Amino acid sequence: MTSITVGGTNGVEIAWGSATNKLYTVQRAEVLGSGFTNVVEHVLSTPPENVHLDTSATNAAALFYRVKVE
Repeated sequence: MTSITVGGTNGVEIAWGSATNKLYTVQRAEVLGSGFTNVVEHVLSTPPENVHLDTSATNAAALFYRVKVE
């Protein structure tokens, strides 16, 4: 990931480097060790960087994100 920006009531914006002809899944967990859930799947690459706004993550205390290549 290249950046994570907390926007309060707007959500959390995640940015990551991307490669041509790839699909990505953004995942989130509230507690490490409890497993990750998919926030969005099948995100088409937009090189050199992808950005996703997680609008369901408003005013959360702490969240952990990861991006998977499909």
